Amino acid sequence: MISHQNNGDRCRGSGQVPGEDLAVASWAPIIEGLTPHGKRHGHKVWMDEDQIADVLKSERLGHDEPGMRGVYGHVSPAMREELKAALQARWEESLRQRAALSTVSAVPVLNRLLAGVRPINKAVRSRLAPKIGHRTR
Repeated sequence: MISHQNNGDRCRGSGQVPGEDLAVASWAPIIEGLTPHGKRHGHKVWMDEDQIADVLKSERLGHDEPGMRGVYGHVSPAMREELKAALQARWEESLRQRAALSTVSAVPVLNRLLAGVRPINKAVRSRLAPKIGHRTR
C-alpha cells in the first residue's frame, strides 16, 4: 500500500489527519502523481465551481458537516438533481472536446460514446506553417 501522506501524518491536499480506513484513502497511483484520493480534491473543486450545497459536498466526500449546518442541513432531492445536471454537463463538454480532436477512437466504449457527439467546430490552423501563395508583391 502506498500512503497518500507527504506531510507527516496529514493529507497533502487537505492538510487534515486521514480517516481511520487509510487503505481506502490511499490506493496506488493511477498514473504517477494521480491517486483516486487526489481526484476527490478535483471533484470538490468542480462542486465548488458549480455552487453545489455544502451539505451535499460533505456527504459526497464522506465528511461530517460541522456545527449547526451539520445539525440542520440535509440533502434534498433537488440538490442531487442539480449535482447530476452539473456533472452531466461537464461529461458532455468533455466528449465534445474529445470529438473535436477526432470523432473515432481505438477504445470501443469511447468510440461508441463519440458516435453520438457533434464536435465543436473550430478550424485548427498552424501558426507555424507558411502561407504559400498569400504574399503580394
